[in-house]
Amino acid sequence: MLFRSFQSDQEMARLTLDYIVDDLLKDRPRPIRVLKLWRGPGIPPFDRRQETYKKFEEAGKIKTLEVLGPSNPADSEGSMASVVASILPKYPKGTVDVIWSAYDAYARGAYKALIEANRSDIPLVTIDISNQDINFMRAQDKIWKACVATHFPNIGISAVRLLAQKLNGETTPAEYILQPSVILASQLTPQANVTNLGTIIPGYGLNTDNITPWMDEL
Repeated sequence: MLFRSFQSDQEMARLTLDYIVDDLLKDRPRPIRVLKLWRGPGIPPFDRRQETYKKFEEAGKIKTLEVLGPSNPADSEGSMASVVASILPKYPKGTVDVIWSAYDAYARGAYKALIEANRSDIPLVTIDISNQDINFMRAQDKIWKACVATHFPNIGISAVRLLAQKLNGETTPAEYILQPSVILASQLTPQANVTNLGTIIPGYGLNTDNITPWMDEL
């Protein structure tokens, strides 16, 4: 294997939780009460995100009220909507501070359940992004507050740069980890989509890694 390229799941989790603790709910008493949307163990990206989540729990920054997963992994969004809808009556207004989602398909299901239950009191923060997520984040209900995501094309771009360096006889790292960005609902314009976020979110999509002088000359 020449090298491995992947996104930093631990960093994605850290950025979402830092946003919740230090920004979104900075004035709430600790620990922040969380409904956690997750599935595992045994799913590597989710397990890596759990590593960071556990550190926040151990530090007393967050408290997990319940861990909710899809009843049907083949229909993550639909089944998660049903799971969240079934649990909401157990938690009246004022008893949940935030929903944290390890995956945006789970978040979309939770969002639909919150809308149907008229529960705009519970904010939603997730990892990953899609155009549908952006539409929900721009909605007037202001439930979906933020997500953390990587600019996926940069994985391929950096891989090509590393391959070019390898073919040029240069030493390359064994791994390349793509760093994520925080995307706030308040930053999204009506024209925002996953392809133009780099022109809207500072730093999103910016990738000057693995560029050597000879590449610039070419």
